[in-house]
Amino acid sequence: MVTRSRWSATPRRPPPASSRVGAVMSSMGCRCLGWALAVWLCCLSAAGSAWAQAGPSPSEGNDLHDQFTLAEVPDSLGRLDWGVDERGRPWGVSSLRAHLAATPGDDLSRQVKRVLQVAEQKLGTDIRPLAHLETEGRLVSDPAHQASVAATSQLDTVYAWAICARQADPPLSTWCASAASDAIVAWTTINQPSGNPISENPLIPLLQSIDLMLPLFTPDQQFQALEWTRSLGERGEALFAAMSPRDTRLVNNWNSWHLAIQGMVGTITNDADLNARTRVEVHWQISQNINADGSTLDFRQRDALHYHLYDLQALVDLVSFTDGLVSVEDEAAIERALDFIEPYFSGQQQHFEFVTSTVLFDQQRRDAGDPSFLNAPWKPEKARQLLRLARSSFPTIRPWTTSVVDENYSPRLKVLAALLMSSD
Repeated sequence: MVTRSRWSATPRRPPPASSRVGAVMSSMGCRCLGWALAVWLCCLSAAGSAWAQAGPSPSEGNDLHDQFTLAEVPDSLGRLDWGVDERGRPWGVSSLRAHLAATPGDDLSRQVKRVLQVAEQKLGTDIRPLAHLETEGRLVSDPAHQASVAATSQLDTVYAWAICARQADPPLSTWCASAASDAIVAWTTINQPSGNPISENPLIPLLQSIDLMLPLFTPDQQFQALEWTRSLGERGEALFAAMSPRDTRLVNNWNSWHLAIQGMVGTITNDADLNARTRVEVHWQISQNINADGSTLDFRQRDALHYHLYDLQALVDLVSFTDGLVSVEDEAAIERALDFIEPYFSGQQQHFEFVTSTVLFDQQRRDAGDPSFLNAPWKPEKARQLLRLARSSFPTIRPWTTSVVDENYSPRLKVLAALLMSSD
């Protein structure tokens, strides 16, 4: 049975303010900022400090109430990798605002402005978290699969609100901060992570939204968001620790997605011990998963570029959104796996998908009519999303991937690619 909650993220346009649902909502009324406070926060953010390096050390435990205060709103966008500016420094609220003002017509400025437009258009959207996400091992016709996809599809909207809260001018920034905070509190209150990286990797936009919003949260909201983030990582570690040493999930796309999530969790929570474990585990995973010719274990196991891409998407996300968790040697292996796609993407070679797959579920999905699992030639457009983001971190693939640079992506992906590419 699917557990669903309906959470309203109505903008607080005075008067009247939207009513809140339930005890959690009523407890958050104190967050509604006055106009003077909103302007003060905006000015203060431009003169903030390097919060991204100022989080709690592992020895400080879980007492997070005093780690961040609304009176110390920093300039940093967050602890994740949000790219660097023209001077090679991590993007901050003030430097990104200055860039938008100085170069309003470049790609980064256009993409940020588009996200702000989307954020405003989506104000009032009902955000509906799920207690449990269940897509792995289920057909697309399964109600639990459909409910999970519907719920996580709204997380791009939450991400847009978070960007808006940090970059828009008042009063829009205040409305977006309210909407993003409500949505994040809803998700982190209701959702109960299982640790399954296949079902839960669509939560990555939520993790990015939490990272952006932490400086604007109340202490209680910060504590709630960081505790849920920790739980997501802990459940993943527990799931993998219980697997048999012979379980192929320890080396295929399951582990790639597990490590992508774990790397983001460790970065957001500033957990040095978890980050150290992740570095070691990433090195081992890549050594086992990517072959000398660039093919992945998933490609060999499933006989499908579909799964080669799916595996690589996790590793590219890890490289793109975190810093220092993937070595130069391991990045070279990922680059080799990206190059493996080139002859198929360019049309020099053709691959028929899933013909000799050893996984029964691939056949079951094909028989159920899922178009992604047909025994048919692989379509180059399937690689567009992966390659669009990978161009930012792997410049050697740019000459043969120029065709993927267009506007046919989600606003979230386009602004991420622009932020990460902007220093080149």
